Parts: sequence; structure tokens; C-alpha cells
Amino acid sequence: MTDIHLIDAMLCWNNGFDGATPAFKVFRHPDRNDTSRHYRHSVGACFDYWRELDEKGRLLQLMVEVWQISAFYEVPSSLVAEGLLVIPEYRGLLARDCLPERYHGEFNPALLHERGGEHLEDRLDRLEDTGKAAGIFRTEPE
Repeated sequence: MTDIHLIDAMLCWNNGFDGATPAFKVFRHPDRNDTSRHYRHSVGACFDYWRELDEKGRLLQLMVEVWQISAFYEVPSSLVAEGLLVIPEYRGLLARDCLPERYHGEFNPALLHERGGEHLEDRLDRLEDTGKAAGIFRTEPE
């Protein structure tokens, strides 16, 4: 399975309406082999807005699109989740125990770091500092 980075990812699916068999696959955009033509719907890199978003914006938009594909178009979430595994930035969002064994050698937060994100420890430290400053996290036991 070849990785497709999020910026190039085109999510394609056929819905489960009218008893049809749902399908989901991620293609690299542009799809030079035109194999995505077998899918009725697409979103992601096939639209200009996708490249205009920063990486965090694309990750957020990815999750919105995934929710809509599963909830509205009746594509089983397990089918979508399996298809998304070709996107390393998606894998970087998942806890290790949510990843298939073939990806256990990856340190997923580093995937985000390599693409300009933060390591998980850095994100957690920043969250803790922000929470303490806002009085959300207690620094001393009651």
C-alpha cells in the first residue's frame, strides 16, 4: 500500500442508498489513471480549497468529510477507516492500539512533526501550560 499524503488525497465513495453496496477509496490527485471514475462522489484534493488550507485545517476538514461520508452517505465507518490508512497524517492522529499491526513500527506523532506539526509531548505540555494559566488544571492537590 503506497502512502498518499493528505494534501494529495482525494476521498472517493459510492453511497449505500437504495440498497447499493457502499465503497470507499483514497486516490492520489490528480488521478492520472482515471480509476476514480467508478466512484460517484469525491472530495479533498480534487477541490481548490483543499490546497488553500494549512495542514491543521486539512486534518479538521478531513474529519468533517469522513463524518459526512459515514453519517449521511451511509458508508460504513469501518470501510472508511480502513481506506484512510493510506494517509500518513491520518495515521498520525490515531493511538497505536487503533492502528493495524503493520503500522506499529511508526511513531505516529512524528508523522505530524515531519509535516510541520508538533510532537505529542509538545502538544500535551502546551495544553497543560495553557490549562494551568487559565485555572483549568490544578497545580496543587486540594
